[in-house]
Order: sequence, then C-alpha cells, then structure tokens
Amino acid sequence: MPPPTPPTNAPVKILLVDTGRHNPCFRSLTVDATKVEWLPLDPKQDFETVLGTEHFDIIIADYRETQADVIAEVKEIRKRQPKAQILLVCRKLELQDIARAIRLGVRDVFNPPLDVRALTDQLESLARGGKPSGKVDATVLERWRELTLHLAGTPSAESPAPPATGIDDPRSGSLWLKRWIAFVSRLGRSNRDPE
Repeated sequence: MPPPTPPTNAPVKILLVDTGRHNPCFRSLTVDATKVEWLPLDPKQDFETVLGTEHFDIIIADYRETQADVIAEVKEIRKRQPKAQILLVCRKLELQDIARAIRLGVRDVFNPPLDVRALTDQLESLARGGKPSGKVDATVLERWRELTLHLAGTPSAESPAPPATGIDDPRSGSLWLKRWIAFVSRLGRSNRDPE
C-alpha cells in the first residue's frame, strides 16, 4: 500500500537516492517557495522501508555508480511511490531502456556529463508544479546549490563560499551569484564521463 499523499499546501518532499561514490545512501529534503532544506532520515531504515513509509513528491535516483539494472530499480521505486515524479541520473542507457523508463513514469533522464542547469530547471519546475522554462537564473541555481554540488560529487567545501553579509556584500551587485554560475558551469565541464 503506498504511503498517504500530503495536503496540497505542504512543501514538496524530495528523496535523493545515491548509489554512491563512497557508500550507497539516501537523503530527504523539502522545498518551499524560498528554500531547500535537508531533512534527517533514520539511518537504521533501509531504502525499501523509507519508500514504503514516507510520501515523496520527487525522487532523484542517481545510479551512475552502480552496475545494477537501472530499469529494475526504477520499477521498484514506482511500485512503492506510484505518484512520485522520478528524475533518473545514470550512465547512458540504450534507446529501448529509455523508452521503458518513460513508460514507468520517469520524468527525465540525465547522463554524464551532468547538465546542472537542465537538472536545476527540471527540479525547479517540478517543485513549482510547472514545466521547465529553459531559463535558470542565478537565484534558482543558488536555491539548489547544495543538492547540485552533491550530485556533481563535489564537497560543499569546494564551492565558492558566500561572502559575509553586510553593507559591502558583493551579492548586492550580484557578483557572488555570477561567480556561482561560473562555478556551476565549470562543474558541468569538469564532470564529463571519460568514456
């Protein structure tokens, strides 16, 4: 039995499934009109329990680092979360597998090199209940910063640190946001698949 659907005025709840550079993990976050917030998940719960007991509006399934059958994994997610929007991040799939993923309700498939802007646009549109705009500005990139850094495999410490707030804050002239956009663009270029 699928978990109950939350009320429509609730923040959007996202599950990040990361099959992992270090250890497989899953993390939860919520999104409202102004912020993205990471939520704790009980580390003693396994993936199937989390999928069966909590409702998620969006699931980002990152299967780049696994040899598992990605389509079988998506089927399992869909069985336990029939209403969730699924974004699949994986190595290149054959055309028939992409078609199978779409039939299973996958909203979009992202392959290395990860297009951070396209992923951010898709997340922003799903969180707001619309369609991707194709226009991702600095404010939107900042909102999803920690998640995109995680997906890019870059520790937060490597990201450009926000300046101290105050009267001389460079963000007031959008200098900091321009630097952030340049950083994300470099991430996309440097995160290319060597194949």
